[in-house]
Amino acid sequence: MSDISNFSRITLGTVQLGLPYGLHAGPEAPDQSTAHDILDAAVECGINVLDTARSYGTAEEVIAGHEGIRGRACFEHIVTKFTLDDAAAGFEALRRQVRSSLEASLQAMGRPRVSVLLLGDILQELTEDGLIGAGGLSAYRPEDVEPVVGHPAFRCVQVPFNLLDPALLRNGRLQVLRQAGIFVFIRSVFLKGLLLTDPGHLPADLRDAAGPLKRLSFLAARANMSIAEAAFSYVHHQEGVGSLVIGADTARQLRENCALMAVQRIPDELAAEMEVIALKIPERIIIPGRWQTK
Repeated sequence: MSDISNFSRITLGTVQLGLPYGLHAGPEAPDQSTAHDILDAAVECGINVLDTARSYGTAEEVIAGHEGIRGRACFEHIVTKFTLDDAAAGFEALRRQVRSSLEASLQAMGRPRVSVLLLGDILQELTEDGLIGAGGLSAYRPEDVEPVVGHPAFRCVQVPFNLLDPALLRNGRLQVLRQAGIFVFIRSVFLKGLLLTDPGHLPADLRDAAGPLKRLSFLAARANMSIAEAAFSYVHHQEGVGSLVIGADTARQLRENCALMAVQRIPDELAAEMEVIALKIPERIIIPGRWQTK
């Protein structure tokens, strides 16, 4: 069983190492040298968890190549995930899909096991077989994790949470997860780069976010923070958050993000004002999968 208590506060998201990702991504993933520099910077920053998936292009091969060159496993924990090809398929077919995908990931990364596999079903079997340390669920929306609370196979969840999408806090969801002993990985801290974008340079389909972004920047300035500092601090200081999944395009960017760990907590009254802004954000803005701009 994986010790989920020693995951680093920041998890390096590796999707950017394997394919173009983010609102301002270029046409290609970083070259090998840049990718390895990012992984080296993660080690320097004390990060011991990588978040990856079979669907992340060449990310698994990049991880394996980096560790091959360094001559050691540089990261104690690998968190991976699986998406069902056919949710209507029978259990045995799904079982074969999951095991086949996991075994392919392990072979690609040269690892005997991963610390966490995020999905559903068959998790107990894979844990007993020693292929995973713990099971969990990667959800598109915070409400989707509610059914797994109390299920022994689900020890971790990964959900989006940020200044424009604080739904994880509604109805006490985050505290319910904490009380159940479930480790919470947070992704979309910067909402795929949207929170860091100049409101005057938004893609056409995201221009409705300009007003809220300006108001958030104004409130952040009242706390003597940049919008990046406010966005990170808002998530980082929430009780019940286990690790923030943060990606990077360069080693410098990763180091800058890691430095945000030292930023002060947003005053409660300002955080409350920011949450009011989020109430008026349409779903098509906070769910990147609905963006026309990929």
